[in-house]
Amino acid sequence: MVVGVAGHRGVGLLDAREMSRGAFRQMPWPQGHCAQPVGLRWVPPLGDLLMVMLSDGRAHLWDTRDGGLRSTLVGVGDTPGGQHMAVTPDGSVVLGGYGDGSVAYWEVERALEKQAEVRAHGVLGGSHAGAVSVCAFNPALMECVTAATSLAFWSV
Repeated sequence: MVVGVAGHRGVGLLDAREMSRGAFRQMPWPQGHCAQPVGLRWVPPLGDLLMVMLSDGRAHLWDTRDGGLRSTLVGVGDTPGGQHMAVTPDGSVVLGGYGDGSVAYWEVERALEKQAEVRAHGVLGGSHAGAVSVCAFNPALMECVTAATSLAFWSV
């Protein structure tokens, strides 16, 4: 499966074997949506959840089986950013780096229970001196790395 994001329409899912047929599922943006998509991540372990990161620091969690919006992850305070997000290999936690150097986290199961906008469940101790520009997981070590003007390693 291939995912295509159509700016003003929403998220379209396309079959890689039949690209010329167009999207087989269209997931429209919620009412009042105006942010641009800046990244996509499949949420393990089954890969039926798709996280779409937005330019305003939020991230939508979509169920690709039925096209339903399951939750919207919202950052901490009024800090813009959050485009740099990563998911643990088991799909249980999402981490997001922010413009003020902070790193927030959400527990996916708790976020899906609310099926609404969900504020970060917490902020990791310490922060970067500048905006976080990279957030990634090392599944072998169950460790997250974030980068700004420096690197930080977080045990999960």
